[in-house]
Amino acid sequence: MSDDAIVIGAELARLDAEDPRAMFGSVAAMLAIDSRYVVADGINQELVVLDRKLTPAGTIGGRGEGPGEYQFPAVLAPSADLVAVLDRGLRRVYRLTPAGELRETVEITTHYAHHMAWHPDLGVLTTIMGIVPSPFPDRYLVVSRDDGPTPFGRIPEQFRKLEDGGYQSNHLVAVTPDNGVHVFDNEHLALVSYAADGNHTGTVFLPEEIRTAKLESRANNQAAFGAALIGGSSVTDLASLGDGRLFVRISHQTIAGLVVDPGTRQATPVIDRDAKSWRWVVSFTLNRVVINDTDLGNRLSLHRVRHER
Repeated sequence: MSDDAIVIGAELARLDAEDPRAMFGSVAAMLAIDSRYVVADGINQELVVLDRKLTPAGTIGGRGEGPGEYQFPAVLAPSADLVAVLDRGLRRVYRLTPAGELRETVEITTHYAHHMAWHPDLGVLTTIMGIVPSPFPDRYLVVSRDDGPTPFGRIPEQFRKLEDGGYQSNHLVAVTPDNGVHVFDNEHLALVSYAADGNHTGTVFLPEEIRTAKLESRANNQAAFGAALIGGSSVTDLASLGDGRLFVRISHQTIAGLVVDPGTRQATPVIDRDAKSWRWVVSFTLNRVVINDTDLGNRLSLHRVRHER
């Protein structure tokens, strides 16, 4: 792990939980795009648009099953100049303009999708939810197109046998500007990378201290419950930062996440010195962070970040 650190600093703006303009049922995902943020509210089943000072600017969609409607919008990802939205309830991905105009609907027909990214050549990539059997047990991903689903991302040989008799995990996916595809394997706590043609280009494990702590915590939980856990995730988000690096959201002491360079295998910690239970980074860019305090009822706060040695 790098000796450098990215530190979450002063609060710049706040959206209180009781603000009547945006009373979130949940903040399932958040995406910074153009001059705004888009928030997926998985309980109220809509998208909420905020400006860069967290001022509510409108909503997109609503509860339903028709085009542009939602049951559980859970994941947001950039998609060229559009926003891709994974609705786990309806098993579909929408591609929308930032203003909310529906441009494309992609149906997920073979599996329950956990996480999603969009690739300019491949299209919609989804990981498979760990609580159900995989239709493609040797692959991480499914590419969903009009001509049908195609498996992608062959799981490295040494990772294919699940540990402890059947523990399954919810993996994550992101696409970097070089069109590389990156899967965070929550079973083995490793970032596994692929070229657009499917060739494996590298594997980076979490820093040893963090990986050991997470594996020990998993083992203790399994022992306490007397059975293998299903669908667990040590890392809860993976996002491209636009400069070739990835943000990995993980909680460990004061570490709120890691900025990982797949090429150099360098991991820079993101430090939250005010870390506490239920305080999560929901949007990370190279100069701003948005934190959700869920114990305060989904209170969002915008913070500057600074780099320290």
